[in-house]
Amino acid sequence: MIESLPIILLVLFLGSVFCTIAGAGLGIIGIILLTFFVDIRTSIVVLSLIGFIIQPAKFIHFYKFTRWDIACWYLILGIPFSFLGGLIFFQIPMRSIEILLAIFCILFIFIRLSPRGFTIQPTKTNFLLCGALNGFQSGIIGVGTLLRSSFLLSMGLVKEPFLGTSCVIAFGLNIGRITAYLPNIVWAREIFMVLICSIPIIIIGVKIGKKLMKYVSERIFENLLLFVIFAGAIKLLLFA
Repeated sequence: MIESLPIILLVLFLGSVFCTIAGAGLGIIGIILLTFFVDIRTSIVVLSLIGFIIQPAKFIHFYKFTRWDIACWYLILGIPFSFLGGLIFFQIPMRSIEILLAIFCILFIFIRLSPRGFTIQPTKTNFLLCGALNGFQSGIIGVGTLLRSSFLLSMGLVKEPFLGTSCVIAFGLNIGRITAYLPNIVWAREIFMVLICSIPIIIIGVKIGKKLMKYVSERIFENLLLFVIFAGAIKLLLFA
């Protein structure tokens, strides 16, 4: 992994720019990249740790747009269910994790491209249910973007409000699953190197992404997100 560190950092930089514009994607991009060097389980754990860099960096730029009425209720069940999913994460075969992740990617794309789509009424009950489902899914396959993005978009959030609310929820769910992951992590030197070197790269990428947002329409915003998720699903299914 150390020999490929420049390539990994370049992709993390481009991914952080993209995920700031598109609202998500760095986790999927990073996991796909790292699976060329390490197994899927290690890739997910590393990207979850990197999430503690990207999420606060995005929050600094978009906190004033956060819908706290959604985020707080969402996390009440989201965090404990993320922890529960994280416990199961290490009990299932790695190929099953790849297939589950790819299935969620395809399901997300299908829902967003459906002519009818769907909407979620902004009620406390719905926030709690969405948080529980998203938390469990986040813990068991290591990526919460797929359900979280679908839920928030279906609540009518786009661009800045989407980004602000999403990064708060992502940070909370990440705490839940990392708490379950930590006792099972093998702390190799390569992991520390990737984490340390990625901090300035990702912060700069987020800042650049924010400046580019004003040039991106809402339609392009969502199409970028769907394209990355589709590419990730194909890789996980065919090139694992």
